[in-house]
Amino acid sequence: MRRIEAPVHVEVVGGHEVRYYTSPIFRDTGRPDMPWHSCDDIWRAIGIGTILREDFLRRLRAAWADPRTAATMSGPVVIAPFHMGNAIVEAWAEDAAGPSAFSDLEARRIRGSFRRGNTAALKAMTPHLDPVSKMLFALEAMDGMSEPTPADGRGSVEWSPRG
Repeated sequence: MRRIEAPVHVEVVGGHEVRYYTSPIFRDTGRPDMPWHSCDDIWRAIGIGTILREDFLRRLRAAWADPRTAATMSGPVVIAPFHMGNAIVEAWAEDAAGPSAFSDLEARRIRGSFRRGNTAALKAMTPHLDPVSKMLFALEAMDGMSEPTPADGRGSVEWSPRG
């Protein structure tokens, strides 16, 4: 039977709700890891349309092993590690400074909201820890962040949201 995932935190990013989930790595192994987020939610928050979101998902799944499908009460959701979402938001924020529907200030707010949501989700993942242990958990999770895992399990892959 498949486990039903519930978000540990929901943050409003760019006027849209972004769901954050307990890391499957942490849940399955106990190893400290940053929260994961709904890919579709963050892409919607930065104004990426449905067709382009579908293209992003195809390219992510072709290049990386990390994105996973989680069963939720509202249906399947593709989740990915913080570093993947952060890279997308950073690349988008750089482009948002050019001709875009978003101002530079709005791009900074979206970046900050995404990161604030990650921090709140990390706290929600670790309610059993005292403040010092939470900090050590976060440091170990950050130290353990690495490049996403290529789908073929070999080397690294160059990937850009621009294609």
